Amino acid sequence: MDNGRIVEKTLENEKTIEKLKLENDFQSDLSPEQLEENNRRHEEIRKDYINTQVELNNQEKINPELKKLLRESDLPNPLIINERNDRISHLIAPDNEKQFEQNLMWMTQQGTEKDFLLILKLQKNCPYPISNKLSYFFKKALEKCKPSFSSFKQIKKHHNDLLKEYRSYQDEKNSQELQSKIENFVHQIETAGLYLYEENERFAAQSLLNYWITRLYRMGYDELDITLAEYDPSLAPELTEQDYPYVGLKPFTENDNQHFYGRETLINESITRLKESSLLAITGSAKIGKSSLVFAGILPKLKTGAIEGSDNWYYYPTITPGNKPLEHLAQIIKPDANEGWIQQQVAEFKTNPQHFCQSISNAHSDRPVVLVIDRFEELFTLCFDREERQAFVENLVKFIEASNTQHFLIFTICSDFIWKIDQIRNEKFQELLSKSQVKVDFLKDSELKEVIEKPAESIGLKFDRGLVDTLVKDFSGELDALPLLQFTLLKLWESRERDRVTWDSYKQLGIGGGRLALSNSAKKFYESLSDIEQKTCRLILLRLVRSTQGFKPMNPQVKRQELYQLATPEISISNIEEVLDRLVSENLVCKSSGKLESDDRFEIARESLIRHWSDLRDWMNQDRENLLQRLRLIDRSEEWQEKGKDKSLLLKGSVLEAYKNLKCLSTLEQEFIDSSIQEENC
Repeated sequence: MDNGRIVEKTLENEKTIEKLKLENDFQSDLSPEQLEENNRRHEEIRKDYINTQVELNNQEKINPELKKLLRESDLPNPLIINERNDRISHLIAPDNEKQFEQNLMWMTQQGTEKDFLLILKLQKNCPYPISNKLSYFFKKALEKCKPSFSSFKQIKKHHNDLLKEYRSYQDEKNSQELQSKIENFVHQIETAGLYLYEENERFAAQSLLNYWITRLYRMGYDELDITLAEYDPSLAPELTEQDYPYVGLKPFTENDNQHFYGRETLINESITRLKESSLLAITGSAKIGKSSLVFAGILPKLKTGAIEGSDNWYYYPTITPGNKPLEHLAQIIKPDANEGWIQQQVAEFKTNPQHFCQSISNAHSDRPVVLVIDRFEELFTLCFDREERQAFVENLVKFIEASNTQHFLIFTICSDFIWKIDQIRNEKFQELLSKSQVKVDFLKDSELKEVIEKPAESIGLKFDRGLVDTLVKDFSGELDALPLLQFTLLKLWESRERDRVTWDSYKQLGIGGGRLALSNSAKKFYESLSDIEQKTCRLILLRLVRSTQGFKPMNPQVKRQELYQLATPEISISNIEEVLDRLVSENLVCKSSGKLESDDRFEIARESLIRHWSDLRDWMNQDRENLLQRLRLIDRSEEWQEKGKDKSLLLKGSVLEAYKNLKCLSTLEQEFIDSSIQEENC
């Protein structure tokens, strides 16, 4: 047999095997007679392969021209073709399980991308029970033959690269290399169909596939009838809980900055303000995202050099004023200080407004310092000592006015309390504040879309077509848009299908879609509680809710110890702790940890929960008088504190009797009641 005939015979056998491979869906519908005939033909071809290989080996030994032809030509080595097709033929129509196993094992080492569809189909229609060994071989074979492309973006990029190369050829018909690249790409697009879910992407991919098939036809290939493989959801990546790209109802932290989107304009505006002033006040309504802007947006930018040298500034840990702001200021200077040293610093702060600045300068004389104060409104809602408030602000003003080194103060404050800053008698602070405010407002629709899509893209999470637009519509113009959207995304994530959020997931949110996801979740949680747990839950939530005279709901923080006062003979402290923990785990209540567990503070997660959860609104209406009574007590106790605990402001007679039996009072409220009782008994 001459050289040309050997190659021709080998390629002829290859075509026969391919025909048998495709025949009748791997012979699943063949009659016993047809199956026997096909097996006979397979065996004949296999023997022919062996004879051809022997002949070829002999010819190679005595004919160096043939050896050179196989080495240098664009034709694949017939020996490799023979073995490959022999293996495939015995995978498609194996004589026995052992033979099937051996050939599958061969695929784990020698399989190519073109074999992926075959192996996948064999796995789903395996002629033998899939043992642990077979399962392992299938897994390894699929990994070995893994497709090059799993997204339309990858296909489009390769298409553009190949198109440039194609256009650079003068005579594409005579370029075996180019033809081989195009043929490979056609099969790669075909296989990539397994990963393409969206109709528009599948249509575009099929269009590219048709384009390159046409190019091959013009190069002299037979007309190919190839379509995209059907989408296979089992091949979609299985995203784990560790991949979760959103934050839920928790504020963003610096560690979340890679997933913080939608506030680029505000971040840039804030950086610009800091270039012009040492003070930056981030204002906005409650829960709109002020803290998140600072921690996940502004600080990471500064720490990476957004302002010249800012990557070398010293950044102190964030503080909140709390009920003793001067103590918190002292702890900035020396975090591990004892109580005696802290009280000494508090006394210094009150008599020397320069004391904080001097202490900071002594520690960091060579570089600027950044101090961040979150919830600046606590200076008015938790601290009722006017002298302490005044000293706190005066020390901060001297800090940012430092002459030797420029220091920076960044704080967040709820817009509802901006007017109270007028109570601080410091013209310099008022002047700085007037030109240093950046207001956090509603997210625009384009920003909402970015908040949804950008973190998802970072981990390969996909949304069904039109779902993102629906979510944007749900939250457009919503006061709590960012946190509510984050909660909704958490629920959608929990019901995702591998790497995709589907319309079925959205429907599980219930009536009202994303906008009511939090309240629907709260209702579902409440209904899952036992009778005693429901009573406990209701008491806790009502204690966390506070109203103004106009009955606008607000949500202050309440200490754990105060919530324990809700205990009754029927409801134990253990009941309170258990329900409280569950409310936190369900993201309906937020916890701020204190130094001690008893100092932990709790608050309603979102104001929208009060607005949209009908059960809670009903409870508030039923308990309206008690809520208003509490409000009056809060107002009177705060006024008493602010006016130096003036005895004339204490409760008397029937008014005192009405307040004496109230439970779950704050430290100030309890002191006010006790002082009133003591004065009444004198």
